[in-house]
This record gives sequence, C-alpha cells and structure tokens, in this order.
Amino acid sequence: MASESSKSWIGAGVAVWAIALNAILAGWMVPHTLPLRAIAMPIQSTQWTATHLLRTDCDCSAAVYRHLIARRARPDWQENVHLNLPRPEWIPPLERAGFRVEVTGVRSGPRLVLNGPSGQSWQGGYAPRRPRPGLALEDLASMQSFRAGRPPEPIAAYGCATNTP
Repeated sequence: MASESSKSWIGAGVAVWAIALNAILAGWMVPHTLPLRAIAMPIQSTQWTATHLLRTDCDCSAAVYRHLIARRARPDWQENVHLNLPRPEWIPPLERAGFRVEVTGVRSGPRLVLNGPSGQSWQGGYAPRRPRPGLALEDLASMQSFRAGRPPEPIAAYGCATNTP
C-alpha cells in the first residue's frame, strides 16, 4: 500500500502533467482563434480576380477547399488557388471546378484576396470565426460586394499561420 507521502507525489505529478498538457493544447489552439495579419499581395489584372490562399496542412483551409469544390469557380471572375505545399489529391478537383492552381508556398491561410481591374484590392477571411465544416462561408458575398463597388464586410482571416505571407 502506498504511503501518504507517495500519494501526494503522485498527485503533484498528475497536476503538473495536466497543466503542461493544457499549455501545449492552448499553444496549438491560439493561432486558430486570433486573426491573421494583413499581407501585401499586389496583383496586376485587367479583370476581377479572387485569389484563395490555402494551407494543405490546415483543417481551416481544408474546410475552404471543400467549399470551393462544391461551389465551383465563378465564370465572371478569374479565381486562383495558391497552396503552401503540393497536395496531389487537391489539385485535380480544384482544376476541374474551374480554379487555376499554383503551389507558391503561402505561409498563412485560409485567406481571400480580391483585386479589380482598376487596381482596387481587398483581403480578408471566409467567416467571422475559424472556418470548419458546416459553417457558412462568405467569400461569394465578399466578391459580389467588392465587384459592386461596395467594400465587403470586414472579415478577419482565421486559420493556420506563421503570420507572414
């Protein structure tokens, strides 16, 4: 039978383990709850362009990926998808859905960047909180508002990041 002294050491060890585990989990979660900082991404275009920056190693970007496949690229926009790493199972479905796909090493995502033919630009996120399955994404509303000459609702970009482009 364990002595009172060994029981208190075991209890203290469990408490330290629980605190350490919570600190690690919080460190992983915080980047998904804070908005990503804005990036400079000038694109010269003579048409309406929507660029979707996605990280293939991020559940937030995976939710946006599934949304894009389901809704397909809009014919009146040039829609591009920039991926941080090659993910062969993502590229053909995006291309079949009408998106131009490039692996550019983006470091934060998901993020939406809109550019107009007169040099106007806007960037933001897809939803008022971290994108995930079942959450309505607002990229089409942002695109429609931007094209109509009205600033889209400000939507912070939430997701996986190193907070640099």
